[in-house]
Amino acid sequence: MQFNFGEIIANLNQRLPRSDNFAFKIARSTTVPSDYILNTILPQESRADFHIDGGTMTITPTMLGQVPMDEPYPPFGSIESSTFFENTTKLAGQIHLPEKTLRELYTWEQNLIALGVQDGRTNGEIAADVNGRRLNTVLGFAQMITRAHWDTYEWLRGMALTTGHLDWTFGKIPLNVDYNVPAGNIRTARTGNDAYQGTTTKFWDDIRWLYTKLSNFRIIMNSNTWYSIIDNEANNIRVVVNEGFSREIVKIVGSVENNSSDVRDRVRVQIYDKSGSVLKTDGSLAVKQFVPDGKIIVVGETNPDGFEIELGSSEDPNNTLRLGYTHIAPTVEGQMRPGIWSRIYTPQDKPMQVLGETAVNMLPVILNPKRLVILTTEVS
Repeated sequence: MQFNFGEIIANLNQRLPRSDNFAFKIARSTTVPSDYILNTILPQESRADFHIDGGTMTITPTMLGQVPMDEPYPPFGSIESSTFFENTTKLAGQIHLPEKTLRELYTWEQNLIALGVQDGRTNGEIAADVNGRRLNTVLGFAQMITRAHWDTYEWLRGMALTTGHLDWTFGKIPLNVDYNVPAGNIRTARTGNDAYQGTTTKFWDDIRWLYTKLSNFRIIMNSNTWYSIIDNEANNIRVVVNEGFSREIVKIVGSVENNSSDVRDRVRVQIYDKSGSVLKTDGSLAVKQFVPDGKIIVVGETNPDGFEIELGSSEDPNNTLRLGYTHIAPTVEGQMRPGIWSRIYTPQDKPMQVLGETAVNMLPVILNPKRLVILTTEVS
């Protein structure tokens, strides 16, 4: 027996709770693939609330002072806090398999049936093949909806990590978030001759500067930025490791072109070229890079504050804190359960279509902005 798309969807849903559906279950249970690199920096996490109320507090002990007998104790220690208060933003969309696409699928199935008859297969075997193809179409449709979410989150994470804020307007609805990245962590954009591709390049100057801001840092850029750096002879670069998307470079010094022995002249770089597509008003597609040309993300531990009296004599406890996460809130559509809500169905008023709908309440969150440094260079 052959099942139409409505029957296949009903069969997938029938063993789930009434308030649930198979597309919703897939969306909430599928793991984000490891090739979404920015998700490893701001990992996706389901939370029970729509409002984000977080931050960090640093308590730094200082040396005790002298106290006369019978006198009150003087204060000691320093407390520094940063807070992040924002509401999640709602993202939603719909997509359908139109009648034209379904007709093409039907024509292809008729050819499959004809070949089955020609090969002497039974009606049951032919029906199983057709049903299997239709099932794969529906499941693939559900996976595609989930992929649209992942791409959107990664693009928003990229905007946050390369600019320190979100500034996006879609359908006249603005999304503006300031992550309070310290001004001293956003390096002046290098342009003209000082760009990393220029004759007076400041590339190694900025790498040396990174060591004053962070330790154990991770550098992420795209291929266009990477090649603009290594192809510039003025940078005196030798690539010593080239393993997939992981690279390591060292500065060449001296008249005999030796590798520098200074650890600050050797860095690892992760190349990240993944991008997503957006639908323009004219129906065409536009590519959105998750890490734009000329932008370099640097994430690491903050350097110890040292022994300055006003900053305290212990290492900054923020060293042990992560940068942030991606907040995935509940949805009303999903009966207030955290995660992506999705459904796939055949509309009663349009039985010739298969419709997919999805929504989420989410926001990238940076709780420890001192661990983020942003470099920018002009790329031709």
